[in-house]
Amino acid sequence: SSGTVDIQGPNAVLLGGAITNTGTMRGQGRVQNTVLNSGTLRTQGGNLTLSGAGNTNTATGVIEVADTTEMIVSQGLATNAGTIALTGGRFDNNNIAMPNSSSGIIAGRGTVATGGLTNAGAISLANGNTDMLGTLQNDLGATVDINSATVTFFNTVTNDGTVTSNLSTVSFL
Repeated sequence: SSGTVDIQGPNAVLLGGAITNTGTMRGQGRVQNTVLNSGTLRTQGGNLTLSGAGNTNTATGVIEVADTTEMIVSQGLATNAGTIALTGGRFDNNNIAMPNSSSGIIAGRGTVATGGLTNAGAISLANGNTDMLGTLQNDLGATVDINSATVTFFNTVTNDGTVTSNLSTVSFL
């Protein structure tokens, strides 16, 4: 799909074969297809669930999670090579481990819930509260930048890369 796919309600369901998205998929409801995202996936008006197996976010892909909404990836995001942009919402990988590749970016403020996040790319948290649920392995060469934020890590953090904090409160529980 290189156009726009609107999923228009909490009970809306899109199903069928795999979707290669180079356009925009947005809304609230459930996408049961496998989504290979090179475009934009956006929560809009409510929660959006991706329930297909093997979903990926390529280097040009953007996942946008708006304030008071949630993006749930039921079978886990196989890899994030693109951008996950949080503007106050919750990205939930359903307690499944997730790699953030060297081109991957997780940015903004909100909640990131995984069964373990291996960061080989960049995490940039700013301008608000962020909760990181699940272990974090920050690999050599990877970065976690925290600016003007309150960030809480609820599980083990292993840092082999770089973590910086500027005008922030960071808690490790």
